[in-house]
Amino acid sequence: MRRTVSSIILVTPTIERDFRAFCKGKVRVIENGITLPEKPKEKGSGGTLRLLCTGRADRQKGFQMAIRAINELPDIDLHLDIVGTGDYLGELEKLVSRLNLVDRVTFRGRVDDDELYRLYSKAEIYLIPTLRFEGLPLALLEAMAHGIPTISSDIGGNSDVITHGKDGLFVRPGNLDELVEAINNLASDSSTRKSLGNAARDTSERRFDKKRMAKDTEGVLKHITEQN
Repeated sequence: MRRTVSSIILVTPTIERDFRAFCKGKVRVIENGITLPEKPKEKGSGGTLRLLCTGRADRQKGFQMAIRAINELPDIDLHLDIVGTGDYLGELEKLVSRLNLVDRVTFRGRVDDDELYRLYSKAEIYLIPTLRFEGLPLALLEAMAHGIPTISSDIGGNSDVITHGKDGLFVRPGNLDELVEAINNLASDSSTRKSLGNAARDTSERRFDKKRMAKDTEGVLKHITEQN
């Protein structure tokens, strides 16, 4: 197939090097784009700090890591919302019950766009504690576009999106101590949350606007047409 196609478009630079080795001159990276929401309003300080995980509830997404991290921070007023469904959801619910976290973790299930927007608007930290390979998750781009500081596993496409310490924070996949420390640091430092969130929004506007993605894709198609 690689010999017959005119161009190969990748949505993340993660596997670009492998493709270029076999498809010289045909590979173009056009990162995923999303419809950018309105610029977020500044979140008020004080009260319960809202954390958010979104996506399919399977083991490799690492939602159990977020739950265990909440359990390790009993003296901080935190609440974790988990949005999504999947085969692993029952195990997550059992974990919350076993750790007596029913008052600090809420499973939202599948939600419509309006409810998801509301949850993004309330969230002050976004968690993506993936355990294994990750592509370029749109949920991460959406959280950043809402100006939410993200704590992410340094893995897969996540590593191509976030610049550690600038528009998000990285932890090693599966490392609970690092995740707990990162949450604790952000929970106690509203100015860092604000600066990371603002930078995340700037990154979204610069790199992940759907209009930019469409324009770049159109350019590739136009180039192919002109060659033929």
